[in-house]
Order: sequence, then C-alpha cells, then structure tokens
Amino acid sequence: ALQADAAALAWRPAFPGTLAVGCKAGVALWKGLEAGWGARGAGVRHSATAGGGETMALLQCGGHSSVCALAWGPCGQRLASGGGVGSAVSVVVWDTSSRE
Repeated sequence: ALQADAAALAWRPAFPGTLAVGCKAGVALWKGLEAGWGARGAGVRHSATAGGGETMALLQCGGHSSVCALAWGPCGQRLASGGGVGSAVSVVVWDTSSRE
C-alpha cells in the first residue's frame, strides 16, 4: 500500500479538499476530497485515482521516509514534512504547486 503506516494528517489551508498524509513511503497528497471525507472506500513517484474522482500523488525525496509530522504554510503552497528512522531524521519543504 502506498500510504502504509500513516502517522500524520494535515488539511491544506485555503484549498478545500486537499489533504496531506505522512506515511512510511513519504507524503501522500490527496486532492478532490470533501471536508469530513474518510468514510469512503524530490518528485512524484506514484499517482492514483480513487473511485470518487479523488487523486493522490506520492511525494518522495531520497532518504526522507516514515513521515510523522506535517505543516502547511499559511498560503497553502508550501508543505513541510518531518520524518526518518532512528537518528536519520530529515525535514523537507515541498512546493506543492510544482511537487518538488
């Protein structure tokens, strides 16, 4: 599963329906979600479409895994993610408009 071991969630400010999920593989960036959704069924490595028109892009950066902290910038363009294993901890700031 692309978003195994989800450890953090953050709704994007000023962009209803966009949710970042910190997971073992990186950051799953879901778009097209409704607020309250959940009862239904450097770069992007995978993308998927769920049954209701939602799309997901998996943001990954070499050595940046097991993401357990997420924070959006106030304008909703940048997303900071923190994670790692053991003493190999890293923080990445993503520009979500370019997915880098």
